[in-house]
Amino acid sequence: MADRIHYRKLPGHRRGFFRSSSAWLGPDYLLAVNSIRFREEYKRYYFRDIQAIIVAGRPRFHLSTRAALLGFLWLIAFSISYRSPQGPALVGAAGITLVGIWLYISTACSCTFRIYTAASGDLLPSVYRTWVARQFLRAIEPQISAAQVTLEWQSVDFESVHIGPRETMVPSAASQSPPVESGPSFEPRGRSNSFNVLLTALFADALWHWFSLLHAVPWTSTISNVLAVFEITLAIVLLVQYRRKKVSSAQQKLAIATLVGTGLIFYGTMIGVAGLASFRAAAVKGPVDIQPAVRVAEEINIGVTLALGLVGLAILFLDRKTSQEPPSIIP
Repeated sequence: MADRIHYRKLPGHRRGFFRSSSAWLGPDYLLAVNSIRFREEYKRYYFRDIQAIIVAGRPRFHLSTRAALLGFLWLIAFSISYRSPQGPALVGAAGITLVGIWLYISTACSCTFRIYTAASGDLLPSVYRTWVARQFLRAIEPQISAAQVTLEWQSVDFESVHIGPRETMVPSAASQSPPVESGPSFEPRGRSNSFNVLLTALFADALWHWFSLLHAVPWTSTISNVLAVFEITLAIVLLVQYRRKKVSSAQQKLAIATLVGTGLIFYGTMIGVAGLASFRAAAVKGPVDIQPAVRVAEEINIGVTLALGLVGLAILFLDRKTSQEPPSIIP
């Protein structure tokens, strides 16, 4: 009886509604398994035959069964949340945050993974996230190096590799134009309309909360939640643009601060006011007026939002000032 082959599962597993893909490590080969309903396809890639592995960053909007399960649980929570006054807003904000995280991962942290041999160049569907690709490469690199003794393995950052031909042009001596007096042209750095809209939303949020403190306005909580969701969406867009090198590092940090500040204000206000009301109710053994605590929370919200907006204005001014300075040229 032949010895049983032991396989070790490699990082990455694509779980779909009708398709499933995984990869396994064999004695001297890589086994790719693709399942389509009741049919399974197997393909071996011997380590000695692998000529290249190319990982290219690109958006991959894959909806897995786990994401569908989270969506189903969110629907259940949303249907139950109507029993409390703040329930729909809280569950809705959580759902929008989850969708934003999925969009960010799908656009900024996704890739394609191809294995090239002398006879084929196949896509490995089970590896479609960049961190999984790194783990996968670390797992199979020793096996390929052992199978190909003469292999010169180069560990490169695949996210910075340009895929495709580069357009280069070396000017000849006859075609060179004479130098001109004007300075060299350069592209401005850190320009983003999303950042400008985020600053506008921050100042509008601070102005709205200040106005709602002075005047009794209907739909106050609804408008505040809409502004908060809008700010979260813009911050996520800025994070995606930073991954694509379209915004500066300072703008990315402000986007992170906006996400953290919005979350702390939203949840901190609810938890703090509820805890203070429970403590006072237990102390006086009766109904407690929570309006002073809510007013303090609104004032803190105004201060934090206004501070973020002012910091954003300073970042915008510094980025524009930097973009107006010509780059230094080293002869």
